[in-house]
Order: sequence, then C-alpha cells, then structure tokens
Amino acid sequence: MSVPKRLLQVMDLARALAEKNGRIPSALRIEIPEDLLHPVPAEVVAPLLAEAIFLAPIIHALPSPYLSGVERTARQHDLWLDLSVRLPAKADHLPRGLLERTARLHIQVLPGTTPSAAGSVLAAIAPQVQGQLELSVAVTTESAADLLAWVELVGAAKNSAAIHFVPHSESAGWTLRGARQDLGAAAHRCGIGLELADGFRLSARRAPDALAPWNILHQCLRSLFALHPELCPFPFLMLRVTANGAFGACPVSTGPQLPRGPNAFVGEVADSLRTAWLANHPPPTCQQCTLKLRVRESLANDLNHLPAKLRADR
Repeated sequence: MSVPKRLLQVMDLARALAEKNGRIPSALRIEIPEDLLHPVPAEVVAPLLAEAIFLAPIIHALPSPYLSGVERTARQHDLWLDLSVRLPAKADHLPRGLLERTARLHIQVLPGTTPSAAGSVLAAIAPQVQGQLELSVAVTTESAADLLAWVELVGAAKNSAAIHFVPHSESAGWTLRGARQDLGAAAHRCGIGLELADGFRLSARRAPDALAPWNILHQCLRSLFALHPELCPFPFLMLRVTANGAFGACPVSTGPQLPRGPNAFVGEVADSLRTAWLANHPPPTCQQCTLKLRVRESLANDLNHLPAKLRADR
C-alpha cells in the first residue's frame, strides 16, 4: 500500500525541519481570494494549488457566485478546504459538494442574529460538513440565557469544535464576563471549545475521527510544530495571495512578503526567511508579531484538558 502524496509532503517537511533546511517542497496551505479561483485558477496560482494540501479561500459574501469554482478547484487538485464564511440565510447557499471537501468550516454570525434564527440553518449544514464546524458569534445581547443558547446550539452538532464570542458593545462585554463560568461549564458539558475576547479559552473534549484523511494531515502538522516551539509555523506551512497578486508568508498583512510567481514559496527569499527562523533569528517584521504567541497556545492545548483557570473559577 503506497503512502498518500499529502502525507509524503508532511514527511518531507518533517525531514527539512530536522535537518534545519529552509528548502521546503511546497506550500501546504494556500490562502487566496475567491475571485482568483473562478472559473479557472490564474496561471500564477495554479502551480501552487497542484502542490498544496489545504485551500483557504477568502469568501466575502453569500450566496457567492464563486463557490462552484472553489468546489471544482478543490476536487481537481485533491485539496481540503479551510472555509470561513458568513452565516448564510439558507443552507443551500453552501453547496453539498463543497462541504464534503471541507476540513474546517468557520461560520461568522453577524450582530443581531438570534440562536433561534440560526438554528435551522446550522442543523442543515452541520451533517454535510466532512470536518469540524466552528462558530464566531458577534454578541450584542445583554442576556446570558441567549449566550448559553448559542453554546447548546453548537454543542448539538456532532462535528462541532468550538464557539467564539466577540462583544460588539461595552454592555455585551460585561455580560460575557459575568457569564464566563456558566459558559465554560456549558461548553465543557457539550464537549466543545470556547473562546472569549478577554483571552479565556477552553479546549474541546471531542476526539476527532482519527481515520479521516484531513484529520490525519491536520494532526500531523500540529504535532510537528508542537515539537518546535521556537518556530512560527506560517513560513513553513502557508502562502497568502492577495487580490492584487501580492504574496505573503503569513496571514498578517504587514508580515514578510514574497516575490510574485509560481515559485514564490520555494524561491530564495522564502528559503532565507525559513532559514532565519531555523537559526532563531526571525526578521524584524516578525519580532513584534503577537500572532505566533496565540498559535503556540493553540498548539499546546490538550483536547482532554480542562484549563486550571476554569477549575479555579468553578
């Protein structure tokens, strides 16, 4: 039985890190504006997609005329989607075939949306998602009961991973802080992760499907960089393409930029950036970044661990 191509890529990455070699075979995760994916990938992007594992299209609106192109590209290049979208008004705004290629679906809930209004849409979408479902809820309510209803709603989906509450007013922020203990207990009971704007995090307890191909890749990559706390994973894992064709080495718009072209990820500039990280001398544009700290905290999370902060509050 042959080893799948995507796992071979992860093995090549592990070997390069062990040998402190900046030459990485390909971009494992591509973040790209959706309009560059429809109907045919731009010439400069197509060679990158052919070697990628995860595709993270930037979707600005739903229903989007580009979703069919995203689905076709994912199937053509055997990619798993890391999809972030706004909560659609109807479940069929997200094509079933698209969700079957989705390793992570992150849904943004706009201010003013109630759990009851979102419930039917989420109930229809969740069973179609191959991977995990996450929700980011913009909070305007001053009712703790509404917040608990959101947790219960997300917890009802078998493939839910986490819910993130973002306050959109000072009073909503106070409501979240006052309800933190109850929210943490409810999320723990439902087995989902919880994140609040004040930095409070609770890891999910649900064990992902170990046999799902996307999850094998995801867990291998997370484990790999959990063993290398000195490194920022982004220069080794991803390439960000902007609407004007510029290439970035991480999600931060002010982060390191790479030359345009199909060889951007394996060119001299990208290699020198990774070599600098391997030598523990990150470039000045990276030294003040706070995103790496948040990534390290995420990688350090144990799925079966209840944080001491929550235990102290209970």
